[in-house]
Amino acid sequence: MSPFERNLEIRKAVLGVMRHGGYYERIMDSGPELDRVKEFLRRMEQPTHGPRQSKQHPTFLPIFPGLDNRPMRSPQGDPVAEYLRAATPRIHAEALRLRSRTLSFTGGVVTNGAWLIYPLWYMGVNLPFMTVHCPELRRIAAEIPGCGMAHPFSEALLSWQEPHTHLGAHCSVDSLRLRYSVGVIIDSECWLRVGDIKKQWQVGESIVFEDCFEHEAWNGDASRLVFIIDTWHPDLTPLEREALQCGFRKREVREILYEFRMSEPMRPFLRQRFMEEDREPALQRYWNPQAAIPVPRVEDWGTWNTVPVFS
Repeated sequence: MSPFERNLEIRKAVLGVMRHGGYYERIMDSGPELDRVKEFLRRMEQPTHGPRQSKQHPTFLPIFPGLDNRPMRSPQGDPVAEYLRAATPRIHAEALRLRSRTLSFTGGVVTNGAWLIYPLWYMGVNLPFMTVHCPELRRIAAEIPGCGMAHPFSEALLSWQEPHTHLGAHCSVDSLRLRYSVGVIIDSECWLRVGDIKKQWQVGESIVFEDCFEHEAWNGDASRLVFIIDTWHPDLTPLEREALQCGFRKREVREILYEFRMSEPMRPFLRQRFMEEDREPALQRYWNPQAAIPVPRVEDWGTWNTVPVFS
């Protein structure tokens, strides 16, 4: 059974919240401008992804219909890649001061070596206790073209791999984003494979990929540092982005999605942030603020409880 099949009960719990809270009805009663979101929600109830490409198997959400999903894209002429290329010297300068503050990624995809990160946004949440130490990085992330940081599966982070580290083949949870990984310190061979495409990092150059495709990374005799940030998939319309963001940003939905992604020290902060952001005006347009939303009881967490957390 695939991870996607095993996570069906969690998707059904999320859909239950969407139905009780009025979001599902609001989307289904909308006009043709949200037809693709309607089909996406229908696919969430199924045990299979829907049509997909080779080595494209997001572990939680189905394939969003009608997107031009590709394992990798050329950075040439890409405004985000150009923005990050110009920002690389500033990223480098601030990153050097943060090396001693990194968090470790334990278990899961780390098959050899050590993976250290410095997160700025974690699953759509700005982490002020981290960004306070890097105001320039915070500004770079917030001003990126097509910023999708509010989507609850988006992240921005510095990523160090120690010498001879290997991150094994894995897929992310959704097909709604592009991921930019720009080389900051590259002192030896280090590669990223996405699908059947393999590419070497270069300083200042972004590898633009979709992490819903199987991908893995490894490096040679020296440490490697890249800056990773997500944007919305360019084929999503502004209204689709808003509808998707509001659907997955609801407090009760996020508490399901974060159950096994919250380390104990982060739980009080994240739950407080969910409560505050639940009052955002955009959410009120899609959810019934008077609705009584029961807390779902998930019996089978599928593969969700195997997702590593940062500590």
